[in-house]
Amino acid sequence: MSSFKLPKSNLIITPFYDSNQAFFNLTNFARTPIKIQGKVYPTAEHYFQAEKFSSSPDLRNKFLMEVQRLGDGPMQALNTARQWTNSWTKADWQAWDQRKEAVMEIALRQKLKQHPHIAQELLSTGNSCLIEDTAPRDEKTWGWGADGSGQNRLGILWMKLRNELWKAQNRSDLVVTPEKLYTTVQTHRKTLGKRQQIVQQWPDIIPQNAFTSPPPHNTSPSDIFTIANNLKIHFNNGCRFQATSSKGEKIIYGISRKFGSFYIRGKNRNGSPIEVYVKGKKLFENNRPIIQSNWANWALPIIQADLKKKNLPLQSQTPIPQPIQSRSSLFNSLRYLIAVSLIGPIVGISNYLWNLKALLFAASITASVAFLSPLTWWGTLLAIGLCSHAVVAVSETFFKRGNVAIPAAPATTSENEHFGPIPKAILSGFKAANDFAGKNNEPYGKKAFAFCNKIQGTAPKLKNR
Repeated sequence: MSSFKLPKSNLIITPFYDSNQAFFNLTNFARTPIKIQGKVYPTAEHYFQAEKFSSSPDLRNKFLMEVQRLGDGPMQALNTARQWTNSWTKADWQAWDQRKEAVMEIALRQKLKQHPHIAQELLSTGNSCLIEDTAPRDEKTWGWGADGSGQNRLGILWMKLRNELWKAQNRSDLVVTPEKLYTTVQTHRKTLGKRQQIVQQWPDIIPQNAFTSPPPHNTSPSDIFTIANNLKIHFNNGCRFQATSSKGEKIIYGISRKFGSFYIRGKNRNGSPIEVYVKGKKLFENNRPIIQSNWANWALPIIQADLKKKNLPLQSQTPIPQPIQSRSSLFNSLRYLIAVSLIGPIVGISNYLWNLKALLFAASITASVAFLSPLTWWGTLLAIGLCSHAVVAVSETFFKRGNVAIPAAPATTSENEHFGPIPKAILSGFKAANDFAGKNNEPYGKKAFAFCNKIQGTAPKLKNR
C-alpha cells in the first residue's frame, strides 16, 4: 500500500521520502532532470541549491561544476551548498528564507510540466494528506520530523499543485485546504510520540488505498515486469549483463541461476548496495517486498539503452541463441567432457611419473593460463586439454623410438598393463576423470563416462593392431 490511515483516526496520509517508499518522485532527490531558463539540472535538488548563489552567475556556475566533479548527485549538491554557506551572515540567511519556498515551487512545477508521469502519480494520491516523512533525520522545515511537529512545507506545496490539477479536471470534490488538512493530521500525529523511522515500519499503522483511479504510471516506457518477462523468454537462468549510465554508474542485471528471478544490482544515491528483483508478480528491494522501486525505475532506461546497444531483445517474442554468459545443461555437459579431456592426461602423466610436484605444477600452469587468457574459461581449458593430448602423443612416439630410456611398467596381471607405459598412464588418468564426470547427472557426462570405459576395454585390441 502507498497510503496509510493514522491509528485511532480516519485520516489518510501518503508519505514520501525514502527510496523504499512509494512516490519517491515527489522528493527532490528523484533522478528527474528539469530544464529551467535553458539549463538542465539533474535533479530538483541541484536547482534548489544552485539558487542560493544566483546573485553571482560565476559563483553559481562554479558551484554546479564542483557538484559535477564530486559525482553530480543530489547529495553532493546538498553537502556542497552546506559548505559554501558556512560563511553566510544572518542577513544572507534571512534573504534566502524569504524566497526559498518560491524557488521550491518553481522546481516542482517544472517537474510536473516536463514529466507527465509525475502528475499522474500525484493525482493517484487522491485527497490524502501528503507528508514528507523526514523522521529518520528529524528534518522539520520541509518534512514533519520525528514527532510530527515539522512544517511539512514540501508536502503542502505538492497538495497545492495537486489542487490545481484536480480543478483542471473539474474534480473540486478532491480539492483540499493543505494547511488545514495538515494541521488536523499533525494534531493526531503528535499523540503517537517520537518515531524515528519511516511510516511503513510503524507497528500500528493501517495500510489504505487513498485513491484507486487513475493508477500511477511507471517512470519508464516499459516497467520492470515487462523487461523481466522478455529476458526470461530469450535467456536461460544465469545470464548476466552490465550497463553503464552516462555518468559512469554501473548496473548489473540478469536472471538468477538458482531462482530464475530477474534482478538489478547497483548502488543507491547514498552509495549503498541495492538489489531489486522480480519474483512472479511481486517486486522486492533488498529482500523487502515493495509496491514500486524508484531506484529500479531510474535504472530501467539505462538497461533498455544497453539492451538496444547490444542488440538484445526488448519486446520480441522470438527466442534467440543463448549468450555465452548463460549456463545451460549443454554447457554443463560440455564442461564435463572438457574435464575428461584435461584431467586424464595431467593425472595420468603424474601417476606414471609418481611425482606429486608435477601434478601441482601442471595445475598451477592451468590456473594461470585460465586467468590470463582472453578466451572464456572453458575455451581455455579446451585448448589446454588438446595441447596435453598432443604433448602425450609426441612423447609416446619419442619414447617408442628408443631415444630415451623409460622406467619399466609395474608388474600386474591385468591385460591392459601390456598396452604401454604412457597410454596406460593416460587411461589411469581417465579413470580418475571418470569418477568426476560419471557422478554428475548430466547426459554428456554419462556419455563421457561410457566412452572412457570403452577405451579401457578395447586397449588390448588397439595394442594388437
